Amino acid sequence: TLTLGRQTPLSFDYLDPLSTAYLAMSWYAFHPGNIDGLAATGNVPYNNSVKYRSPSFAGFSAAATMALGNTTNFSTGKSVGVALNYANGPFKASAVYSNEHDRSILISQTGIASFQGQNTANGYIANKVQNIGAGASYQFGDFLVHGLYTRTKMQSNGYSDTFQSYDAGVNYRSSAFNTIAGGAATTTLSGRRWTQFELGDIYALSKRTQLYANVLYEHASGGAHAAFFTAGVSSTANQVVVLAGIHHSF
Repeated sequence: TLTLGRQTPLSFDYLDPLSTAYLAMSWYAFHPGNIDGLAATGNVPYNNSVKYRSPSFAGFSAAATMALGNTTNFSTGKSVGVALNYANGPFKASAVYSNEHDRSILISQTGIASFQGQNTANGYIANKVQNIGAGASYQFGDFLVHGLYTRTKMQSNGYSDTFQSYDAGVNYRSSAFNTIAGGAATTTLSGRRWTQFELGDIYALSKRTQLYANVLYEHASGGAHAAFFTAGVSSTANQVVVLAGIHHSF
């Protein structure tokens, strides 16, 4: 399948479904700043992109994408990516690699005020970004276990820093309509660390509508402030989020 236009990155297409945030339906459980691009929001989707998805052969499928910037310089704003996916019965696995140029990254949402010589309040632009990620899940009866690793290397102005996240969790289907989800992730960047935990419950009213409740806790170290994605930066190293709501798919 070939698609054109403004599209999501392969990290969202293939790695996001293996994350705690996706499987627990908990937006705040995405990793700080969404630097690894698992949530398709804000500046993550690609403009002027071409994406190809292959058919599945014996459970294997592949994808590739390329996006061009709005300049006459071919390399400015360019991004390329490839993905390999495997799905067979209860087992799923994916791996993604991408290389991006001149990407805007929401470093300020991690609570870091200055990064690689740039004031993050004014926005941070990486000259080059390399993303690598891999994850898997397995369904054991009523239990779904999942794990994910992402690594994002950012380079600008002669600097080079790496954002890494390890994410794992378990979902338990307690009834035909109810799922209990728990997960944890730890993320590092430039000597700082954010470790977060999530516990939630999802009750399906229908295929398109679910009630949910989540409790999340994050602890930061290495001089960092706690900063759940889009919840705002804490004034301390700790942060707690408690929420409940309803999801409806259109």
